[in-house]
Order: sequence, then C-alpha cells, then structure tokens
Amino acid sequence: MTTSHIPTRRTIRWIGLLLLLAVLLTGCSTQGMLTGSSWPGLTIDGDQVYIANGSTIYAIDPTNGRETWRFPTETERGLSFYAPPAISEDGYVIVGSYSNVLYGLRNRGSLVDIEWTFDDAKDRYIAAATIVDDLVLAPNADGHLYALDLETGTTEWIYTATDGNALWSPPLVIEDRVYLSSLDHELYCIDLSNGDECWKQDLGGSIPSTPAQYEDMLLAGTFGGELFAISIEDGSILWSIETEGWIWGTPAVSGTYAFFGDLNGNITAIDLDNRGAEVWRETLNAPITAAPIVDETNVYVISEDGVVNAYVQETGELAWARESVIEGSLNADAVLVDDTLFIPALGNDCLLFAVGTEAGSLRCEFQPE
Repeated sequence: MTTSHIPTRRTIRWIGLLLLLAVLLTGCSTQGMLTGSSWPGLTIDGDQVYIANGSTIYAIDPTNGRETWRFPTETERGLSFYAPPAISEDGYVIVGSYSNVLYGLRNRGSLVDIEWTFDDAKDRYIAAATIVDDLVLAPNADGHLYALDLETGTTEWIYTATDGNALWSPPLVIEDRVYLSSLDHELYCIDLSNGDECWKQDLGGSIPSTPAQYEDMLLAGTFGGELFAISIEDGSILWSIETEGWIWGTPAVSGTYAFFGDLNGNITAIDLDNRGAEVWRETLNAPITAAPIVDETNVYVISEDGVVNAYVQETGELAWARESVIEGSLNADAVLVDDTLFIPALGNDCLLFAVGTEAGSLRCEFQPE
C-alpha cells in the first residue's frame, strides 16, 4: 500500500536532504569530528515544555503557551543550543551547547540559575544527556561519554568510543547497563557504575539515533540502510533487514510491532516476533528524520516537508481525514503528551506547534518574542 506522490516534489526535497547530509558527513570540527544537526531540541517534563533553539533555551507553560523563563536572559555571542534539555526530578536542567560546554541549571520557577558548568569536552553537544538517579550521562561529538555528578558536575567516569567518532544520540539505560550508539558503526554496552565496556557490536554503518528496546533485544537503524536486532545480553546480532533508505530516527515499538522511517520517505511497520517481517509500508513525499511516535492505536509520522500523518498501527490505513501541514522544515523529534503532539519547526515564526491526535487539528503553541 503506497500513498500517491508527485515525483518532482519528492526529488527536489530528496536533493535538498542529500545536500544537508553532505554538510553533516563531510564537515569537520577542529577535532576532525563530524558535525551534527542544528534543529530545535524539545523536552517535556510534567507541567513544563523546554526547547533549545539557537541562542536560547525556553521554558514554556503548555497550558497557555507563555514563556516561563529563558536562558540566557540576554543573547551571548557564539553561544547556541540544539540538544534537548534533560530534566531531573529535583529541578536540574542539563543541556549542552555548541560551544562545547555542558550546563547544569537549576529550575526555580520563574527563573533559572547556573549551578555548574563542565567544559572538558572538545566538541559540541548534539545529543541530550540522560539522567539516572544522581548521574548525568552526556555524549559529545568528541567521541566521549561523560558521566558526571548531577549536583556538582564533577567527573565520575569517561568512556571513549573506539575511533573517537561523534556521538549524536542519548544513551539508553536498562538496569545497570548503558547502550550507546556511535557514528563509528559501533553499538556499545557500558557498565553504568564504572564506565567499563560490557560489549560492542559493529553494525556496518553509522548509528545516528538511540536504539529502542523490545523484550531482550535492541533495535538500531543505520546509515548503511539496515535495521538490526541485537541481543541486550551479549551484543550478538539476532537478525537484520535491509531498508530502502538510511534510518535516522529511533524506531518506535508498540506491542509486537516496530515502526521506522527512512530518508527515502518510507514509513515501515514490521513484526518483531517474525524476525522483522514487513507488515505494511507507506511512501511519503519527503525524507523522514524524526522518530515515529505511537500511542495505543496509531503511529504518527512527521516528514521533513512539514507534513504530519497518522496511521492505524495494524493496517497502515490513514487515521485522519486529512494530513496536518506545517510551513517549514520538520526534522526534530516530537513529543506526545496525552492527546497532543508537540512538534518543533524550522523556518517558521512559530517555534512549537501542537497537533491533536484525534483528528490532526493544528495550532501554534509558542512563538518567541
């Protein structure tokens, strides 16, 4: 089942994304590392929305779309943020900058203070940090995973990827292990307590996103055009499937199904209990970099050309009468809260949109002043 599309439109957008990838995969920093994406990073925690975009991190009240606070209060030359903020239960806001500094901020209601900074990294922070109890796990484009004390920012341990290649995605923590994707083709398993390596597995292509978990396996997509199922225990490859395009976003798991998008514009549903057998596929007009999002019945797919679609998980049929269209470019991961998708946008005066999951209703949630 394939959605009809206009070849010329898709070709133009595909060429545009190829140019973007050319910049990402050939551009080097002063450390010789790959450069990363520069689109808004979104996090929602409780009654606050946090979005990092360029020179500013915004905290927003989702009930009225108003700004609660911003950091910094005045624009600072050379300072920019795109990594989604990580939020702790006791009000820490951890966010990395493109100027190689990780900030430990403290949310105090209508304002935020700097509690500590960590400036030992040699490159930018592209991925969000992961907070586990009193530990911050911060991946950096310099190829290191920094484990820091949440309250002080002091170093607990550091893990170095084999070839020192960039880390673009947040680590996944399952019990006492950390699972880390890298652009050096390796998926790493690391001991949470001390940073020792448990195992590593070469997947033959750069892994730009966090793996997803299904029972005792991890699902990881690559820029090599494959989706892998890997044993959580020892890193062995259980099975793999070839894909039409590179996979950028983390697969979404619902029941025994997984859903993933690729840069050829395909959204694919597979059966995890049948070694990744295809259940259905739809082809859209533009590349898909954002991770699909699932609820109990639908999967929500955001494509680079600003289109948001909902599909019935079991059949691939459209769940909405019409698609939602946002002017601008949609590359960043969205967040689902109750019956609303919050979607960051590039190239639009409105930075954050809200899309209702029942019928695809659309509104601007936040426009910076």
